[in-house]
Amino acid sequence: MIALAVANSLGGVIGKYNLRYTFYATIPFFSLIIPLIFTMHEPERNKIIVEKGYTKELFKILKISLIENKKLRWIIIYSGVIYAFNQSALWLYQPYFKVTGLDIIYFGIVFASFQIVAGFSSKLAYKIEQKLGQKYSLIMLTLLIGGSYLLMSNLIFLFSFTFCYIQQFVRGFKNAAVTDYINQLTTSSMRATVLSAESFIGRLIYAVIIPVIGWTADIYNIQQALTIMGVTTLISGSVILIILRKKSVI
Repeated sequence: MIALAVANSLGGVIGKYNLRYTFYATIPFFSLIIPLIFTMHEPERNKIIVEKGYTKELFKILKISLIENKKLRWIIIYSGVIYAFNQSALWLYQPYFKVTGLDIIYFGIVFASFQIVAGFSSKLAYKIEQKLGQKYSLIMLTLLIGGSYLLMSNLIFLFSFTFCYIQQFVRGFKNAAVTDYINQLTTSSMRATVLSAESFIGRLIYAVIIPVIGWTADIYNIQQALTIMGVTTLISGSVILIILRKKSVI
């Protein structure tokens, strides 16, 4: 997050002169990754014995985690919805900044501050979760995302970007807290596969949402797109929270 903050700050300054130069500036850093890879070594670990083949083992794990374990299934779906709606605003940030009158030279600094907020949120997530508990931590995610979009759509001024800090807080908090909830509902032998499934479902929902959001912003305007995102987040999140309540997850 800190590295992203530094890169965002520099990118805004470089982009003020020429947007193409921002791409050139990344080349040395990407090039450094190549020698870095050769310094990495695979740690020793116990070999997992697979009797029926990896494909069958994969589907077995997915069946157990997504079909048979109802609590885990709905936590994963809720996590996917939160990820998808929280990330969808990313592609509206820059046009939204233009609407508020923010100069492009400050875009990088604002994005840098987003990374810092998300970083600290992730670092402090366990303390916040301990105070709120699982139930209110999960409810908070829906309220914060939906509420932040409604604030962005209805309050347009130079510093409206500060409402985005709410989404960045959710980004950092959700990654730490919800992953922990998923880990508690699964075993170490299938944990990596379950987390991969959770990531896939989140990105699948995300892929469905963002074309609709982009179309709405084009046909109407940014504010209406944000309003729709806010209302949809509150409705969909609330429905899944009710299901989680019925499944005795929260």
